[in-house]
Parts: sequence; C-alpha cells; structure tokens
Amino acid sequence: MSEEDRAILGEIKDPAFLVYVALSRPARDLAMIKYLNNIYAVGEENGWIAPQTTVEWRGNKMTPYDLNHRAEEMRKFVLPELREQDPSQADIMEKEIFSMKEIADEGIESINSNIKTSELEGFKQMPAHERYGPLAGAPGDENSALVKGTQLWKLGKTTLNPPTQITNAISNAIALNLFGGVPLHQFPRLFRVALEGILKNSDQWNDAQDFGLTGATSAAAELRAALTRLKAYQFRSGKDTSLIGMFASVRSIMSAVAEGATDAYQFSETLFKFMHYIYELEKAGPNPTERQKSNAVNAAHDTLFDYSLVNPNIRYARNSPIGVPFITYYYKVLPKLVETMVKTPWRFIPYIAMAYAIPMATMATFDIDEDEVEKLRKSMADYIRDSGSLYFLPIRDSKGNIEYIDVSRFFPFSSVVDPFVTAFKYGEYKKGAKELIQPILPSGPLITTIAALTTSTDPFTQKKILVDAVIRVESSHAACN
Repeated sequence: MSEEDRAILGEIKDPAFLVYVALSRPARDLAMIKYLNNIYAVGEENGWIAPQTTVEWRGNKMTPYDLNHRAEEMRKFVLPELREQDPSQADIMEKEIFSMKEIADEGIESINSNIKTSELEGFKQMPAHERYGPLAGAPGDENSALVKGTQLWKLGKTTLNPPTQITNAISNAIALNLFGGVPLHQFPRLFRVALEGILKNSDQWNDAQDFGLTGATSAAAELRAALTRLKAYQFRSGKDTSLIGMFASVRSIMSAVAEGATDAYQFSETLFKFMHYIYELEKAGPNPTERQKSNAVNAAHDTLFDYSLVNPNIRYARNSPIGVPFITYYYKVLPKLVETMVKTPWRFIPYIAMAYAIPMATMATFDIDEDEVEKLRKSMADYIRDSGSLYFLPIRDSKGNIEYIDVSRFFPFSSVVDPFVTAFKYGEYKKGAKELIQPILPSGPLITTIAALTTSTDPFTQKKILVDAVIRVESSHAACN
C-alpha cells in the first residue's frame, strides 16, 4: 500500500491494537488449520469423506484440490526466490511442482466425473477454495464433516452441561403449564404417577411408548447420534493433544459419562411428556380409546416439541457449522407462543403476577424502595443489567449480598419479551434490537471462536478477554514515552 493510500485510509498506529492483531490473527489461522486437519484425519476412515476421492503424495493423503493449492503456493511464492538463489534447486522444485499438479489434475478429473454416480450418492462436495485446507473439494457426507464438530459442540452446550440439565427440566415444566394447560397444582401428583409408571414399566407407560412417546425427543433425534459419533472417533496417533484427540484418548471413560448425561437429558423430556400424556388420558375418561391414546401422545409432542419434525431448511440451518444451531427451539416455540396468546391468554397470568410479586417481596423484606432496586440493577454486569428477566430475590448470600436470578433460560417467552423490556423500560434501544435478532443470527463453534478472537470479547457474557493484556501494552507504551 502506497503512502498516499495510507494517508487517505488512515493508518492505525495504536500499539495496543497492533499487538492484539499480530497475536490473534495467526492464532486464529493456526487453530482453524488444526481443526480442519483433525476432521480430515478421521474423515475417510469414518465415512465422512467419499471413498477413493483422495490422492497420495509422499506418503500423505489429501484431496487433489489441496495438493493443487500447495503446488500453486510453491510456484508463486517459493520458486521465484529460489530461482534467484539457486537455479539448479529451482529446476528440481519445478519438476516436483509439475508432478504434484499432474497427480492433482487426475484426482480432480476423477471427482468431477464420478461426483454424480451412485457410488457417491449421499455425498456433497465441499467448496474447493484454499481456505478449506485439507478438506478443499472433498465430497463429504450429506451432513458434511464439519457438522460433526457442530453436533459435538451442541452436545457440550446442552447434554454435557450440568446447569443446562437443570434449566431443561424447569423449562419443560413451564412449557407443560403454559402450552399444555396442565395446572401447576397437579404437577406433584402427575410427577409421582409418571415416575412410578416408568420405573415399574406400567401398562400406561407401555401404551405411551407404543404410540411413539419416546421416539422423537431431542436426545433421541439428534444428540444420541452425536454421541455415537463421539464414540467412533479414532486417531492414527495417540499423541494428539487437540480437543478431538482428547475425546479419542479417553473415549471409554467419556462414553460412560456422556451417555449418563444424555440419558438424564432425555429422561427429563420423556418424563414431562409422559406427565402430559397421563393428564390428557384422565381428561378422556376411565377407558380411553386407541385414538385418544394416540392424540395424547401427539399433544405431548406438540407441547414439548418433536425436534425431528422440521423442514429441510431448518434442519440445514441447525446442522451447518456457520448456521443457527439452536434455531429448532425458536422455530417451534414462537408459533406456540402466538397460539397461546390468541387462544388461552390467561395462562400467562401467573408469570405476569410473578414479575410484580418478586420485586415487591424483595423490597418488603429488606425495607428498600424502587430507587435502591434500580441501583442494584445498575451495579450488575453489562450482559445482564438490562435483562427483563433479572430479579432480585428476598434472600441474602453468606456475605450479606442480595441474591438475584436470571430466569430468561426458563421461560419460553423471554427471548421475545426481554428485548422490549430492555428497549422501552431501560431505554437501551440498540441493545434491545440486538437481543431481539440474536436467536436467528449465525453462531456455532467456528463463528463464536472467531468472534472471540477478532473482537477480544466473549460472545455470551460480552466480557473483554484481553483487557489485562491491552492495559499492560498501553502501560509499556506510556512508560516508553
């Protein structure tokens, strides 16, 4: 870039920013290359990459597109300098490049001629751009090899995350009341009946299973498949220290732990669905017909969602590495919210009452007014301060601080209501708009990692990651001046 261009665009000279960029960009690139290499290492063995669509060069397997990219890099960047320094070595390299391109061209021609044959049915070719590294142009299975990493990421965010297990159980109970119309006062009895029915393998439980109650839970439809793939990870080298390599090294231990967590996650969904099934049969009378049993199962799936029934576009969006992994929930919950507001709006009354009762109870317990509650709110971290689901409880912790709770992950309507509370109650319009569209923005392991590296901010908590490092750099710069 010329001096004139720099002057027009404005050259960034802040040492803190330059140091951060110099460290973060190579780190991001190296992490991405290692991630793609790890997927490719096991892709062919586990059926993620179509058979016989790779080539071999000096004992290493790779896609012909990757080999062609390597040859082009050598020709453009290495060969000219070598030609000036050592012409004889440059001639040898030129022959090597020619040989690499010859093998790559044969491989590419083979893929192009066979990509639509029955042998490659069910595989979809990845883009041939060099940014995909060893996976460039690889015909991957219909889910794509990168989807496996996305599913494992989702597994860690949900099933293998203990707080999420608790959140899942509470949100299921609220959905059962809000969408299913099951009265809260009947929960203890239905819970006991459902639990005993499952443990004792009752006739009612067997009937529910026969009509498909357990065939479409989130765990069965999606997470169980991801767990099976987790067990299938195999690496050529036992010394691999990557995240996926760790799973491979301890797979026998992790399988037991993960399977137990998956069972717990699935059991929570199944238990609340069975509770709804029992409630519907009780409304039908003492001798329910086969049709009424079938309708009861359908009602349970409608209330707590059948995650396997989505259109292809939603399925692609939730599985894509740069898609929206948790879009299925919002795709299911928004129509139910609208339906409930139109047909049975009185079901929201207990939750509206709670929004007023908790602050009143807190103020009465500690003899404080709304201004003091507002001061407490403003003292909270930025990512939670303006949330419409933040409540201060009428209890204190061991240090005398007033306890608080964020109920946004429990209530299915929080993702719709909270942004408006943030915007119109607290005056944070930009933040409210961001919260409103957040659920439909692309996320996943790749995007969140890149976002954290490039912005120096945790995408979830909005906390700065490299604040201390920047402060140290700025302090050093000030000391030098």
